[in-house]
Amino acid sequence: MTRLAVAALLLLAARAPAATFEVSVPPKDGEKYKSADFRLWLPDGVKTVRAVIVRQHGCGRNGIDHADDLQWQALAAKYDAALLGSWLVPGKECKDWFDPANGSERAFLEALKTFAEKSKHPELADAPWAIWGHSGGSMWACHMTNRHPARVVAVWARSQALTEYVPAALAVPIVFNYGEGEKTGRFESVHKNSQAAFATYRPKGAVWALAVDPKSSHDCRNSRQLAIPFFDAMLAARLPKDGVKLKPVRDPAWRAHPETFDIQSLFSSDGDPKDYTVWLIDGDFAKKWQEYCKTGEVTDTTPPDAPRLVASGYGRDNSILSWTAAADPESGLKQFVVYKNGQKLTEVGGEVTKGNPKGFVQVWNYGDEPEPRTPLFVYTDPAGKQGDKYEVSAVNHAGMESKRSNLAPDRPKKVLLVASPPDGHAPTTHEYVAGLDILARCLKPVTGVEVTAVNAEGAWKDGPDLVGRADVVVLFLTEGAKWLSADEKRLAAFRELAKRGGGLAVIHWGMGTKDAEPIAPFVNLFGGCHGGPDRKFQVVETTLAVADPKHPVTTGIADLKVREEFYYRLKFPKAGPAVTPLLRAEIDGAKETVAWAWDRADGGRSFGFSGLHFHENWKRPEYRRLVAQGVLWAAKLPVPEKGLPVELPDAAFELPKGKK
Repeated sequence: MTRLAVAALLLLAARAPAATFEVSVPPKDGEKYKSADFRLWLPDGVKTVRAVIVRQHGCGRNGIDHADDLQWQALAAKYDAALLGSWLVPGKECKDWFDPANGSERAFLEALKTFAEKSKHPELADAPWAIWGHSGGSMWACHMTNRHPARVVAVWARSQALTEYVPAALAVPIVFNYGEGEKTGRFESVHKNSQAAFATYRPKGAVWALAVDPKSSHDCRNSRQLAIPFFDAMLAARLPKDGVKLKPVRDPAWRAHPETFDIQSLFSSDGDPKDYTVWLIDGDFAKKWQEYCKTGEVTDTTPPDAPRLVASGYGRDNSILSWTAAADPESGLKQFVVYKNGQKLTEVGGEVTKGNPKGFVQVWNYGDEPEPRTPLFVYTDPAGKQGDKYEVSAVNHAGMESKRSNLAPDRPKKVLLVASPPDGHAPTTHEYVAGLDILARCLKPVTGVEVTAVNAEGAWKDGPDLVGRADVVVLFLTEGAKWLSADEKRLAAFRELAKRGGGLAVIHWGMGTKDAEPIAPFVNLFGGCHGGPDRKFQVVETTLAVADPKHPVTTGIADLKVREEFYYRLKFPKAGPAVTPLLRAEIDGAKETVAWAWDRADGGRSFGFSGLHFHENWKRPEYRRLVAQGVLWAAKLPVPEKGLPVELPDAAFELPKGKK
C-alpha cells in the first residue's frame, strides 16, 4: 500500500473513535435556497483541524453521506482534516443554492461555526477548504474560489465550470474533470465551459488542469481514483505547519499535452512547451493523470492493510466477530475474508442496495456518494464454538487481498452491575438486585464478558476501585444521578472510565435526580437524565416503537405493547455528538424517547432505558435483549445478527418470598 494508506491506518489505529456532527441552517429572508443540512466527520482524536475537505453534491442529489465515505475519510485522517457532506435544496432551480450569493455561502459558514462549537474545535471556523464538486456542486466550488481564493487549497471541478475568475483564483490549483460523453448532447455546456475557462486563464498562469474521462458522461464514474491523489498532493504542498495561510505552488512543476496525454517535467526539452498546457504538480500525479485520461481509471497495484480483529465472543451456539479497518484510499474496500482455524470460512460485504447490488463493503454511485453509508465490520459464525480461532483480511476494489489480521484477543470485557438496597417503592417495583441478577444471567453465556454484580450500600468505599477495573458499568439503583455526584471520588472514577473509552449503561431510576444540580455531570457521562423539578414520569399502556431498527442494540427487537412507568422528556446533551433514539413510546400524544445509544466524544459509548419500573417486565424477552445488547454495544462487543439469545427459566424471574 502507498504512503497515504499507511499513514491513514496508523492514525486510525492509534486514536479514539471518530466523531460525526450534524446541523441544519434555515434560510433567511431573501435567500433562495429551501433547506441546508450538513454533516461533518472528524478523524479519531484529532487535536487541531488543519483543513476541511468539502464534498459538494450535484443538482438534485443528496450529498449528506459524503461525510461517511471511507476512502475520503482516510485522506482526511492523514491531514487532520474534517470531511463535510451537505444536502442543499433549492427553492425553484439549482442556481438557488449553487450560487453562494443566494444564501448557501452564509449557510455553509454558519454550519462551520456551529460545528466548531459542537466539536470544541474553534479552528474549524477559519480552517482552509479543499473543495470537490459535481455538476451544480462544481459551480458552487468555482464560485467559492472566486469569493475566497486565499482560503481554498484546491478544487476538483467535476462536470461543470464557471468561465470568469478573479485574478487571485488563478493561484488556486483546479482540475476541470468531465466525461467524454459530455462533449455533445445534453451536457455539452460542461465541455464548452471547462475548455473556455482553461483556454482563457491557463495562459495567464493559472495552475489548472483538464482531465477528460474517456468512459463516462455526467456521472462521476471512477473520477475519485484521480481526485483523491490530487487532493493528497495539494494538501501536502499547501497546508502550513501552523496557522491557516496557504503555501503557494510552483508553476509549472510538470506539464502535459491535453490531447496526446504526453507528460514531461519542467526541465524537459522534448516538444514545444506551448503545446504542453496542462499543469500537474509532480511526476507521480502526472503519471496517474496520464493513465486516467487514457483509460478512465488509475490502477491500484498495492493491497490494503490488514484489519485489526478487536473482539471474538461466543454465544450459546455461535461465534461473533468484530474488527476495525482503514479504507484503501486508492480503490476502497470491496469485502473482507474471514478465516476460521486457518481455513477460509466466508466473505463479508455490506448491505445490498440498488446502488450496491453485489453487497460490497462500500461503493460509490452516480454522484460519487458512498453506499452503504456505514458498513458494519461484524460477522456471526452460526457454527462457531469455544476455542475456534479467527482471522480477517481486507480486499480492495482492485481485487487484492491484505495480510490477515491478528488473532482475536482473549481478555474478557469486565462488566460491573451496580444495584442499591430497596428504596421504599412498592414490592415488585424498583427491584434493583433481582433485575440485575436477570441481566447477569443473560450476559453469562457470552464469551468475552466477565460480569460482577455489587450492591452499592452506604458510602460504597470500594466503589471507585471497582469502577477503575471495569470496562462497562451498569447502574440500576436509587436516584442514580444524585448518587453519582454525592461522592467526589466516585464521580472522578466514572469520569476516568469515560475518558479511557469505557462503556456506561443506566436503567430507570438509575438515571434520576430530584434536584437539578446533578443533571449536567450525569448527562455528560450517560447521555440522558431524568432530573430536576420538571422531570416527567407516568404509568402508561402504550406501544413501544423501535426508532432505529438498524442499530445493533435493537437487533431482534420489534414494536410491542407494554404497561410501564416511563421517564420521558429526558435531558440530553445540548452540545457535542447527539444521542441516537432507540425506542420511543407515545405518551400524552407525543413520541417520547425512552431508550437511547450515545457515541460519546471521548470515544466511549453510553446506553440508557427509562423503563423497567415493574419487575414483571423483565419477563419480556424484548426487554432482556434490549438491555443485554445495550451492555454489549457499550462494551464495543458485537451483537449477533439475529439478536442475543436471552431465554431463561421461569425461576429466574421469581422474587424472594414476601415480595410477590
